[in-house]
Amino acid sequence: MPHKEDLTQASEQNAPLMSQNTEANPLVSESADLIEKQVSEVAPNLSTKANGQNSSQSQTQQKKTDDDQVTERDLLRARLLKQAPKPTAMRAEVKKILEKEKVQLEGDIEKYRKKKQYHLLSASIMKLRMVVRQIEDLARASLDQVKDLWLKVIHKFA
Repeated sequence: MPHKEDLTQASEQNAPLMSQNTEANPLVSESADLIEKQVSEVAPNLSTKANGQNSSQSQTQQKKTDDDQVTERDLLRARLLKQAPKPTAMRAEVKKILEKEKVQLEGDIEKYRKKKQYHLLSASIMKLRMVVRQIEDLARASLDQVKDLWLKVIHKFA
């Protein structure tokens, strides 16, 4: 096993060889320069993020857009409810669409059962159960719940 002195002497002897290799090979020196530039470009961005300067600006911009979207969404909801038909007509529209979807899913289930596509069969059964549950909810729903179901099913406003 070599001693520490032997190792330091060997590294001192190899140091001039290594510096000659990097000077002789321009690719090594260019890649080293590129790495240094990339590090210097990335480093200021990391320091500002660590201070929280950029993150706070992006959060305020995101809050503004979220607030705008919420108000537009609320306005759209209010406009749809203002134009809504009578509750009995809403129930009829929702039931009609849900029954149509139920028939479609039942046909899909039979098709997938015959073709032995069990993954699609399972997904269709799950969707059918959700539709049947919505039909049951519609039968017991109050006026506000009917409005919400009407927006969700007719206008895809979830």
